[in-house]
Amino acid sequence: MNRLFSFSLFCLLYLFIASCEPATSATENTDAAATEDQLNSETASPSEDAQVAKTTTKSAVKTSWPGTYLFNEDAGGNFWGYELQLDKNLLGTLYIDGFQTMQRLKVAGTTTGNTLRVRLVGYAKDNIFNQPTIGSELFILEQQDQQLITHWGSLEPNVIANNTVGPAFEKVRNEISSTETRLLITSKSFVGIQPGDKITDHQTSLQKDMLQTGEGDFEIYQILDQQGTAIGYLHPDANDEQLVGMIVVTSPEARTEDGLSVGMTLGDLREKLTGYEIHGSEIEGYTAAYHGPFSYQLDSYNWEYDLDASKIADEVKIIEITLRD
Repeated sequence: MNRLFSFSLFCLLYLFIASCEPATSATENTDAAATEDQLNSETASPSEDAQVAKTTTKSAVKTSWPGTYLFNEDAGGNFWGYELQLDKNLLGTLYIDGFQTMQRLKVAGTTTGNTLRVRLVGYAKDNIFNQPTIGSELFILEQQDQQLITHWGSLEPNVIANNTVGPAFEKVRNEISSTETRLLITSKSFVGIQPGDKITDHQTSLQKDMLQTGEGDFEIYQILDQQGTAIGYLHPDANDEQLVGMIVVTSPEARTEDGLSVGMTLGDLREKLTGYEIHGSEIEGYTAAYHGPFSYQLDSYNWEYDLDASKIADEVKIIEITLRD
């Protein structure tokens, strides 16, 4: 009797303990499964759609348009240089210089995606040709596969073969300060003045003057910028005084297409150029480096034409850049 009572008491105690344990609900089971699935999903490879979205976001890099753009044309020795300058508001000027050409076009740009539309909004000082029409779209620049494509509009290149959709303008510099002067020395011209031009065609930017040297006194014409500051001078042609001869650039703000300017050093020239020659002068002792149509006068004096250029230090400054026909 006591044994039966003890067994019954044990069963009742077991049932009581079992009923006190917390039960796991169906909802809790579902949440646990969902948590496990989520962890597995986060550690797994992203879906194809997610990968496409990520790639698209990465490729949609915003193009920075403010800066300086160049485009050059050459046809049978006649040269034209285009320089577009845009500030942070995409306002600026398009300079076109070359054979019988001197245009100063005020422009405004608007962007859509990876394209820049350049519209003519006026004419700047010293502009000669009032074309195209104000308000017209000059051209469109498009950033395409890491290449800048030009779509010509109301402005057409001087060389007919270049009037196609393709690479033309090239960005050479990011945004520049408003105080920086636009002065490009090309292999053919400087601020629209080219050896062989009629001097009277540029009389608004020239001022007659006299240059005194050890070889004598020479009539020259100072080249003035828009503020009336002398940035260089020109010699009349020795065979026809009505025509432009040598052009001498003295402004340190001007630069060649190779990136050289007055105030830089012979060391800079040696880094940027090859195939140049350095000679002295028997009368004046002037020393210059000659490369193509340019001569770079150095702040060094040698009275022998043939000299040992290796003895001229890299630190010697460039004091003038001369453009010859």
